[in-house]
Amino acid sequence: MSIAIFGVNPQAIYLKNELNKCENSNIKAEYFVDNNKALWGTAPENIPVISAEQLKELYPNKIDAVLISARGTHSRISIIHQLKNMGILNAALVKPSVYDYSKAFTINGNINDDEIIWINKTDKPLMPYLEINISDACNLNCMGCTHFANLFNCSDFYDFETFKSDLSELCKNVFIAQLRLLGGEPLLNPDLSKYIAFARSIMPDTDICVVSNGILVPKQPAELFEVMNKSNVGFVFSKYKPTLKMRDKIEQVLKAFNVQYVFDGEEITEFSRNLSRHRNNNPELSQKACHSRGCRFLRNGRLYKCPTEGLIYRYYEYYGLENNFKAGINIYDKLDWNKVLIDLMEKPVEMCSRCSEKSELFKWDISITPSKEEWLSNEEDF
Repeated sequence: MSIAIFGVNPQAIYLKNELNKCENSNIKAEYFVDNNKALWGTAPENIPVISAEQLKELYPNKIDAVLISARGTHSRISIIHQLKNMGILNAALVKPSVYDYSKAFTINGNINDDEIIWINKTDKPLMPYLEINISDACNLNCMGCTHFANLFNCSDFYDFETFKSDLSELCKNVFIAQLRLLGGEPLLNPDLSKYIAFARSIMPDTDICVVSNGILVPKQPAELFEVMNKSNVGFVFSKYKPTLKMRDKIEQVLKAFNVQYVFDGEEITEFSRNLSRHRNNNPELSQKACHSRGCRFLRNGRLYKCPTEGLIYRYYEYYGLENNFKAGINIYDKLDWNKVLIDLMEKPVEMCSRCSEKSELFKWDISITPSKEEWLSNEEDF
């Protein structure tokens, strides 16, 4: 089988090496594909980079299947639509956990089907990515938190029965490729293992992880780690300074329980202010600048374009500000889910006009008594 890998990035290189390391395998990575014209004709790792049009010419006679290596949710959605429009249906999303946990991608010279999702074999519309807050509060209280965690109480959790109902309803209508359980800080929720076990029970093929700052890992009961192992769920840790100070202790605990984990990306030294003071920015420009553009967010029976849309109500409540706009989609309504997912990707929502057209970076810090200005870009008065 001849494989083309869509994307030229560290994940693509990892896949190429996994596919080509078995000398006697009948599966080989023959090409990289990318939309960046500057890469066409180059050959990283001795694999030629071709355009999407060249891919279309080679498929299916010389290329049997395409693996999508992109990590960004919006990129993955765009590539899926691009391939479908070209009539290339034998394509698969590679689960991010493959890279995060350095999993073996081949078994006896064959692709490990447990680690990919064939986009032409899902019987429901495909949602590449979903976030759910399991706990709204956080033990770090970062200034300008995009989930407004330092405005919530430590007892603010996603009600478990509501979580079960909402996730079940959503899974009736869409196939969710990747689910991230987060917060706030999810380890503040003493019943986290129940949420994990239920999610896995109704989403056997979904890539599921818990996103955490990791500080509370040493205080967790063994039951949580046992459920995570049984459910094939690992941790993704954000590299905050307090996290890195106790990295050795975190790793010691997880290695003892054989829990999968990764410390993601670079150390976090900056956050960004994303709210507009005057609330009437160009929503198209704000959407393009948004770092959460592909982050669908589920909360209390509604699906949101991003976490900010789903959680901004708390900001308005906390500071006594007027909140007169409707947000999110009622997942219990009768919906055309193909259209819903396309609209969420392509069209801005009202919240977009309340976000900045350009993020304003500031130094990461803790804020125990936050002021509303910590979220506001440097524009005219709110």
